Amino acid sequence: MAPSPTLPCAKVPQGRELDTLRGFQCLSISSESGLTCSEHVLHLSVVRVFHITPLERAAEESSEVCAAPDRRWLYLVLSCFKLICIVSKTSEVMPSKVGCCEEKGSIVQFAICQWYPDLSYEAIESMRADGVTALEPGPSFLLDKDEPMLMAEAKRLQDAGIRVYSVHSPFRGDDDLSLLNEDTRNAAVASHVTALERAALSGAECLVIHPSGPVTVEEEAQRWRQLYANLETLIPEAEGVGVRLALENMLPGHLGAEAASIRRVVDDFDSPALGVCFDTGHAHLNEGGVPEAFAILRERIINFHLQDNDGNRDRHLQPPYGTIDWEAFAPDFLSLSFPHPVAVEAPPWNGGTWGMLLREVHTLFSQGRLTLRLGNSLARVICHQCGRYRMGTPEDWYCGCGRQGGTGDG
Repeated sequence: MAPSPTLPCAKVPQGRELDTLRGFQCLSISSESGLTCSEHVLHLSVVRVFHITPLERAAEESSEVCAAPDRRWLYLVLSCFKLICIVSKTSEVMPSKVGCCEEKGSIVQFAICQWYPDLSYEAIESMRADGVTALEPGPSFLLDKDEPMLMAEAKRLQDAGIRVYSVHSPFRGDDDLSLLNEDTRNAAVASHVTALERAALSGAECLVIHPSGPVTVEEEAQRWRQLYANLETLIPEAEGVGVRLALENMLPGHLGAEAASIRRVVDDFDSPALGVCFDTGHAHLNEGGVPEAFAILRERIINFHLQDNDGNRDRHLQPPYGTIDWEAFAPDFLSLSFPHPVAVEAPPWNGGTWGMLLREVHTLFSQGRLTLRLGNSLARVICHQCGRYRMGTPEDWYCGCGRQGGTGDG
């Protein structure tokens, strides 16, 4: 059965056999293909590939592999009439340096985030065995136990070589630092003061705070005034205990959604105890995206939340499984020479381990995703078995199911 002549069937030049290209069956096209289209294709067989458009999950998609009558070309035509993959019996695959960080090794230390961490001896040993060297816990780490227990858990982490540089403060409901009700506002300030004191006790150096929850346009000015009043109380407390406050850039509909507004707050106070927590996922959902927000905030950043999304909502996906251009961001990020652990505020992708998350994020910033050139197009490779990106270079790549290789390997 021949597909409609309007289907986008791409033709690519000479290369390797299909059977040795199994791991390269799904190629995410990063730009307009510029490849030749054919209107005359013949149905060969049906295969299963991973559809990674958008990159929010690895969903299987039925596709048809087609060939021209002279059998010199192979084509992949998706049943949904959108070309996301190319399989070629005759493809020459050339490496591309576009968008990739050329650092040979990442010197950045990455932290995992757990809102309710299990800090039993067994759980900590499991993290250590998985290569975890830094952790950002949620507020329960500080506020849901007595001080002796907090100190005991902090020592367990320290003994295992796991650093707690930053802790997230409470921010939901009555812990909102911009609330208008005075009694509630005073209670929110009190809980943050306690969090600062407990953070110092645990050895943490940074407490992440949100400027607000959702805010209406009508009350925005008042909510900003409340936030400023609360920071006037909290900053001296932070200076006194030696823990810095990291004010996070926010989602649309919150105070601090615009990077310039967060920068303005930090500049207004100009205290060494107040800086910025840069959240990549939040920035991606605001106008200007990650590049513009990072350029505005970079001199004030004292903590990071690296996370990804599909550009529509705050999904907290592991980088790079959303739509942020991480290869474009990597050089700017590395130029900061950030001296503290960088928190990845996302669970491991697709049921992976913390070890795999850390390995992929390290490679993302040191080498990037495996990027290939097909004619005039660039493509990134998804493993057909595990649905994860192939990470690294054509000469040295790996994926989540344990496959690895270099040029000439399938």
